[in-house]
Amino acid sequence: SEMEAGTDTYRTPDAAEFVNILQSHGTPQVPIPSIPDPTTPPPHEWFKRWSEVLQVNAWGFSAFEDDHRALFLLGSFVNHSCSPNIRYDTKQGRNDAAFTSLRDILPGEELTVSYSHQLCTPLRHEEMRYDRRFTCKCERCVGVDYARARRCKDCEGFTYPTGIDDVTWKCSTCGGPGVEDEKDEKWLTLLTQTHMELEETTEVNLVADLLFTIQVLGSRHWIVMALAEHLLTIPERGGITHDGYAYLARIVLNWSLEVYPMLMLTRPLIVQALNNCIAKLQSSDKQTLSIISLAKHIYPVLLTFRGPTDPDTMGMKAVAAMYPSASDPLLGFAWAACTARDDECFKMLTSSSPGFRDLVRKRITFLRSEMEKGSDAYEL
Repeated sequence: SEMEAGTDTYRTPDAAEFVNILQSHGTPQVPIPSIPDPTTPPPHEWFKRWSEVLQVNAWGFSAFEDDHRALFLLGSFVNHSCSPNIRYDTKQGRNDAAFTSLRDILPGEELTVSYSHQLCTPLRHEEMRYDRRFTCKCERCVGVDYARARRCKDCEGFTYPTGIDDVTWKCSTCGGPGVEDEKDEKWLTLLTQTHMELEETTEVNLVADLLFTIQVLGSRHWIVMALAEHLLTIPERGGITHDGYAYLARIVLNWSLEVYPMLMLTRPLIVQALNNCIAKLQSSDKQTLSIISLAKHIYPVLLTFRGPTDPDTMGMKAVAAMYPSASDPLLGFAWAACTARDDECFKMLTSSSPGFRDLVRKRITFLRSEMEKGSDAYEL
């Protein structure tokens, strides 16, 4: 559709205009199917066919102010993998797109790209069944889903699911299933998806939901990662201290390094989140080592993927080189931040003021009550 000049309303082109638009963008290599008389409405099957072609093969194209969909002569034929070797990207103001390698690719190796940025297998499958009309059965999908790690109910370890339809859980420490059911996880997933769909979500709600998820599922679950990432990308609102931001960054960084090392390359929001965190931490002298530590981990990834002249790469290099001999507080840190006791997590994220802490505590109490009652998570 297009906007009429001088109005605030959109109109849809008629059949003849639509056909002419498609035919004007045709090429000898990919001819646009024509109809006998372009002045009459095309058959329903013709529209249905084009709709399916766009749904399954088009890429999101956000190089300009508005989001669009684009078909590419070669790029639309690249197959999917949840562990891809190339990445699709667009750049502001350019009428093209780039497919960039994420690692060394062997001669004759198939190029694959991820059709989804979802972190866990069920959500990736849900998205691809709807958008691409297929179910992925790659090695990452049929194997252990490390993104859904949960605290084992029988020991201090973590339990992980395996499989697509017939899912089984197994604790890496005691060997038992470690979970009774998946109701709590599904409820918290709906709650998190609601946050991602809303344009404005309060900082209190995000912090409380992250802490509540840690209490219920543990700190290694993808929901904790997603909420921490989201908190690092929204504007600073005064509720989280610099210590809290450093803690969130450690969750994001450790999760991406330990659970899925390719995450920082395939999920652009990760780099944005960590960049934002470094900018926030640079205003506090107390967090110097945390800043350098984050930069040291991010810089090699940016150097490999974006090259030495990229602004983010150069900025990260400058921060990492500030104190080259400084000790790295994240090396050996491993999952320390992600396995901290619930009270430690609460303290790190709510130390700004008693008022903020009380609001977070009330929200957690409310969530626990609503989850036990089975309330609709979309309404919370």
